[in-house]
Amino acid sequence: MRPHPLLTSLLLCLLLLPLTALADDDDAVRLHLSAFSEQEVDNDLMRVTLQVERSGRDTARLAREVREIMDRALRTGRDHPTVKLRTPAYTTQPVYEHRDNQTRQTGWRIIQTLELESTDLESATTLVGKLQEGELRVIQMGFAVSDETRERVRKVLSEQAIDLWRAKAAAAAARVQASHWRPAELHLQDELDGPPIRPLMARAMDAAMESAPAVEAGTSRLRVQVSGTALALGVKAEALR
Repeated sequence: MRPHPLLTSLLLCLLLLPLTALADDDDAVRLHLSAFSEQEVDNDLMRVTLQVERSGRDTARLAREVREIMDRALRTGRDHPTVKLRTPAYTTQPVYEHRDNQTRQTGWRIIQTLELESTDLESATTLVGKLQEGELRVIQMGFAVSDETRERVRKVLSEQAIDLWRAKAAAAAARVQASHWRPAELHLQDELDGPPIRPLMARAMDAAMESAPAVEAGTSRLRVQVSGTALALGVKAEALR
């Protein structure tokens, strides 16, 4: 995970503190505190995996059919410039038949996959419908928060979480009757809890083949956790008794 700009700035400020200041704080109390801020975020990124499959004895014919179908799919995809396309996998597998306690090869199966990714959900859904009409089938579909949205929301949540942490530190320092306090160490961590991308069951795939799928992107929960240590300074010994 990349260091967050706010965390980098805080650590830099701490490094600039005079080392003797920390060493001379004999009356300091170390306060270990944590705080968090979280928010429901709309899933704005759609990912779909489709595949074309052909089986038979003539591998040359099978390869040609798969290539022609995928070429048509890629040409169709170019009409949707907001949708990213890639073909990550192409496999050729032997097909076996088990009969009378014997196994023999009866042919070949060729499979090629096509992946779609887009924040333009309407265009992506329309494209999926067109591709299904062109003999591809959806094998999995899912939604997530795009990197751009995640970074934007994370910045806001980080600021909120740090403000909450500072408020906790100030309250704790006042509770032990410190004259003042300052941060000594801070750590930021973000977590994104969203629906996983799941494969579609056979019945769902058959139903999806009939038309463009109806989709609901849903939401994910983004949480930023701040933990660290504050130094409560100027604490009198009797305040800790």
